Amino acid sequence: VASNPVRDSKVTRTDRSEEGEAGEKFILPPENDLKRLLEAARTFDNTGRADAIVRTLMHAGLRASELRGLPRRSLSLEAAQPKLRVDQRADRFEEIGRTKSKNSRRDIVLGLKTVKAIETWLEAAPKSEFVFPNADGNIQSYSNLWNRFWVPLMNHAGLVTDEPASATVRNWSAAQEGLMQPRFGLHMLRHVYASLQIRQGVKPKRLQALMGHATLKLT
Repeated sequence: VASNPVRDSKVTRTDRSEEGEAGEKFILPPENDLKRLLEAARTFDNTGRADAIVRTLMHAGLRASELRGLPRRSLSLEAAQPKLRVDQRADRFEEIGRTKSKNSRRDIVLGLKTVKAIETWLEAAPKSEFVFPNADGNIQSYSNLWNRFWVPLMNHAGLVTDEPASATVRNWSAAQEGLMQPRFGLHMLRHVYASLQIRQGVKPKRLQALMGHATLKLT
C-alpha cells in the first residue's frame, strides 16, 4: 500500500474496568501461568466444564456475556472446519439480547482441543439451549460465574494474590472460606486470545473481526 491507513489515528487511552472487576490493571499473564490454568481447569471437575470454559475463553476470545449467552445452535463442531457463531449475549439481568455491536456478530474457528473439551462437557451438561448454563439449565449469572467458578478455579491453579477473596466468595461455603483473590479475571483470557492471534501473524484488520471490535482503533 502507498500509505499507512492508521498512521494518523489517535488512540484515546482510558481505564476500562473489566466486567465485575473494577480497577483491574492490565498485565498479560506469563505463558507458564496460562499453562497452569489450563492444567487446573482439566482437573478441576469431573464434567469437563472448567476445561471447556477456559479453552473457549482463551482460544475463541469470547466476552463473558457472550459465553453466558452462547446457545448450542451456534456450535458447528462436526463441520470440516469446526466453529462457533457469536450472535447474542446475556446481560447482567440474565436476559438474552443483541451483541455489543453489529461487528460483534462473528464466526470463530475452533481448534481440535477446544472442540473436544466442549463435546466432553456437553455430554454431562444440564439439558438446556445454552452451552454453559447454570445447574437448572438457565442463563448463568456473571456473579455466580465469578464467585463459584472463577475464584475457586484460580485458587485451584495457585494463581492468586496475597489478598483474601471477597466476603461474598468466602462466606458462600466452608470450602471457600480460605480462598484468595485471583491474579486476573475472565476477561483477561480475551486479551490472551488476541495476543495468540498476533503471534500467529494475524493482521490488525482481521483481528478486529475476530475480536468483534467496532473500530480498528480499539483493536
